[in-house]
Amino acid sequence: MNDLLEPIKDQLRKLWERVALMPVIRWGTVTATDPVAVILDGDEEPLPFAPQIAVSGLTVGARVVCVEQHRRVIVIAAA
Repeated sequence: MNDLLEPIKDQLRKLWERVALMPVIRWGTVTATDPVAVILDGDEEPLPFAPQIAVSGLTVGARVVCVEQHRRVIVIAAA
């Protein structure tokens, strides 16, 4: 017996795969400066790696805007 919903389920699977590839904008807080460490809002621990930085002059406690994609994080702005 054919599943009449299979074409719809297939399209939903494809959409979820595309959503998973999209970058996510997240706020975070700088916890160290040499090397830079950031804890993203909602996380309990800082990132286990130093993020890439697109701004200079970061200080401990600074609020930053980060882009997260494919388990990589780039700090793109500081508040």
